[in-house]
Amino acid sequence: MKLIQIKGSVYPDGAIMKMAEYFVKFRGLQSVLHKIHHRNIRMVCYHMVKDVSTSYYPPNITTDVFREQIRYLKNNYEIISVKEALERIKQGDKLHRALSITTDDGFAEDYSVTAPILAEEKVTATFFVTSNCLDNKQLMWRNKVMHIQNKLEPAKLYSMMNRLAREFRLAAPAGTKDLLTWSYFDWSMQHKEMLSDRLWEMAGLEPISEWLTENRPYLTVGQIKELQHNGFHIGAHTKTHPFCDRLSYAELKEEVLGSIDHLSSTLQSNIDVLAYPFGARPTHEMEQRLIREHADKISGLFGLQYSISNKRNPYAWDRDTMPANYNQSVLKLSVMGIKRKLLKTIGMLHAVFFVANIV
Repeated sequence: MKLIQIKGSVYPDGAIMKMAEYFVKFRGLQSVLHKIHHRNIRMVCYHMVKDVSTSYYPPNITTDVFREQIRYLKNNYEIISVKEALERIKQGDKLHRALSITTDDGFAEDYSVTAPILAEEKVTATFFVTSNCLDNKQLMWRNKVMHIQNKLEPAKLYSMMNRLAREFRLAAPAGTKDLLTWSYFDWSMQHKEMLSDRLWEMAGLEPISEWLTENRPYLTVGQIKELQHNGFHIGAHTKTHPFCDRLSYAELKEEVLGSIDHLSSTLQSNIDVLAYPFGARPTHEMEQRLIREHADKISGLFGLQYSISNKRNPYAWDRDTMPANYNQSVLKLSVMGIKRKLLKTIGMLHAVFFVANIV
């Protein structure tokens, strides 16, 4: 039986699908649930909308499912850009049942697929761009790893992983770890570019510069400016897509401010919001220092913590990733939000009773 994991709990895949299938029929219940817990801004996150999978990114949300999801969101929320949400916050306006659509990484499909569908549906979005990949000047380390993993036979790949571990004194990959998982958990963020480049070389693939010229996976400056002209909003996604919770303060500052400054200068517009890659926030102390020292350049910092509703502090806003299945997305936006709220409440009550018993 195939199992899937949802925020720490494991369920039979078929059971979740069947639950989602039944739930979408109860539209009245969906409406009630939306009214209960959507008191403020909610944000959803996509990466790539595409009808065929790629070697450098996992299976995508198809155009048909994306269009269905957007129509569902339109029927249940007021869709606004992150920029408008920030403006309303400054003016003291409420954001009840407001929702922002966002995408991460800055893939070329934002321009060729996602934006045209959003325009057809007359809704806007915010596209978060990894600045070093702009104009296809670099291939993001995670995309290198995925491409290598999808191109090589498992035996050859595992041999290369062990060879890399020996060369750079890394923890050897366990037998069950694939390359992507190993890179996530055992690579330092300081060496991720060097390690992914070395693996690419070991694999005997064409030079990365040639691959980028042929495939052009990311947005260009011209495309982004056209998106802005058409009413879409642009945000930063760091320079190199690291896990920001594993950086020093100097590294964090370079990734965040470097990305914001580069995009602002290149696009000749004020880019002042950033979505953390992987949703990995730095420590609270580090993040607060960044905000305190650079509030003039940063208006919002966004994670991926499956938040059912955000409060009025845009430095603490979180987003929901959208499943590749329409029924699951409806279930997640409605029922799973209530589940998370109940679990949080139960956890708080448990803590109160624990303290009371001690006293």
